[in-house]
Amino acid sequence: MATTNLSIYNKENLPNAEAYRFGIVISEWNSEVTYNLHQGAIDTLLDLGAKESQIDSVFVPGSVELVYAATQLCKKEIYDAIIIIGCVI
Repeated sequence: MATTNLSIYNKENLPNAEAYRFGIVISEWNSEVTYNLHQGAIDTLLDLGAKESQIDSVFVPGSVELVYAATQLCKKEIYDAIIIIGCVI
């Protein structure tokens, strides 16, 4: 497990997320990895101005289901961005 933050970014170079809505699809397979990535994505979006109410998370059993779930979120046409998190080892 990584102990160093490899996701250091310059906040000034990224847009404010206050006006956007996000869908996140997370694989439960390899949850030791994907759950931490999920939390990192949420922390980053909140740091960039998004509100918790603007972030919806959907958990699926494995990586195979990621595309289907993301497609279903796209069909809702309410999200500005869909983030997909999976880990195949």
